[in-house]
Amino acid sequence: MQKAPLESYVQILAALFILVVAFSSSVAGQASNDDDGQPDFPVPMQEITVLVVDEDDKPVEGVQVSAMGLRCEEDPGSWYGWPIQNAGRTNKGKTDGDGKVSIAYPTKFGVPPNFQTTNKLDITFTHYNYVLGRQEYDPRGTDELKHTLLSGCEVSFTAQNEAGEPLSDFWISMAGSGGRAEWNLEKGEIRSRGVPDGSWQTMLVAPQPDGKTLFSGVLPTRFRKDSEFAIRGVKLTPGLELQGQLDAKVPRPIQDGKVIVWQLPKPKGRVHATENASLGWSASTSINEDGTFAFPSLPRTGQLQFIALCRRWIITSEPRDGNGANGFFILGTQQSIAAEAIEDGRMSGIVLPMEEAGALEVTLTKPDGAPLIGAEVSTWPNQKMDKSGSQLLGACYSSLEMMEVRIAGKDLEDYYENKTRESRFVQVTDTAGKAILHDIPVKRDYQIALLHNEYRFQSNAPKKTPIDSLDYRLEKPATKKMAITVVPIADDKESDL
Repeated sequence: MQKAPLESYVQILAALFILVVAFSSSVAGQASNDDDGQPDFPVPMQEITVLVVDEDDKPVEGVQVSAMGLRCEEDPGSWYGWPIQNAGRTNKGKTDGDGKVSIAYPTKFGVPPNFQTTNKLDITFTHYNYVLGRQEYDPRGTDELKHTLLSGCEVSFTAQNEAGEPLSDFWISMAGSGGRAEWNLEKGEIRSRGVPDGSWQTMLVAPQPDGKTLFSGVLPTRFRKDSEFAIRGVKLTPGLELQGQLDAKVPRPIQDGKVIVWQLPKPKGRVHATENASLGWSASTSINEDGTFAFPSLPRTGQLQFIALCRRWIITSEPRDGNGANGFFILGTQQSIAAEAIEDGRMSGIVLPMEEAGALEVTLTKPDGAPLIGAEVSTWPNQKMDKSGSQLLGACYSSLEMMEVRIAGKDLEDYYENKTRESRFVQVTDTAGKAILHDIPVKRDYQIALLHNEYRFQSNAPKKTPIDSLDYRLEKPATKKMAITVVPIADDKESDL
């Protein structure tokens, strides 16, 4: 049985993609029930000091040190996002004048009775004057970790519109390791001192009030350590308007419809490669009741990948990259942007092939026969983006929205947290203990997960993953019903801690 890859990401950069959703970026429904970040299942914590120095071994003050995720002894190949439900938000801080900061990490993590033993911390080190650092450490048996930040290239850009007027509100998208740099926008100039050595596809983008976003082309750039790089007056022009529709066999009116486009303006290597990386752009839009959809402005060149879903229908996946027609990942369809297909800045006539999906109706009952009300039930069909990673089907971290957050001078953390809650594959049981998960691909093996402070699945024996889950499969596009009796976790909760 092929199960969900517990891989991650953290694509926190301009075409960024799979963000940490509690335990795993590819798994839904594992975030804490509490919005205040307090742990539902607290575990023993261990404090550790992190020392950050420069290449001359001098301490660096003001470095943002963040434990993004961890690994465990029981399943060392899988990466898990920071477990808020076990540890709260103890995973970040800034270095002091001695280059030091203390963070607390969970010695184990999971949902009772499936606790796993922490053996690696994945930590990032962010500072405007340095190349973003990222390293995995085994924190056991030591009180202090040390990391050396590297200097990079100092890079700056200014931009103008078609009329030659300077633009004050724009941002930058950069491929590969270059996308990890910290940028500062001030008085119409965007600047970073931490761009790593290498050739990184680069694109400038200016959001517009009317939705007609302005884009540069993919700029030819080569950055060198301890040097300066500047381009003035980069011209930005309106992007490509794109129009399409779902194929005719999908009944109208369309309900709860969404189209995601993942674009590679100049395809080369994988998006997060350390060399020859492709730049990525992500956007989504709602589908109208008549099945039509439109994107007002996208980069003007390259390759498009479409993922679409609506009530009881999903995109038909073209077999490729070793993934068959009913492979675990939903791949959608591809289309190249051809100059002859563009008229007056618009590309139209796109028709997306669709196939029927199923639904899962889950009814949870307590041992005394009473319904379990208010329990979070989730499943996690995955989509895989070209030359990038996987994420929940229907998920989209909008490249443009993230840029607007940065232009406004805000942090992306709140944006990510809000986006992780936007999933049709997470539902809460009603007064009858029932939850229905719609739009699930058929003829594939999946799991459902339960998140509740007091109950767990009865048949859930200790596993190699910290997820309280059961297997299921939809053989046809209909509603499958599962009646499950849950058991209290109080005894496991107390004894295992």
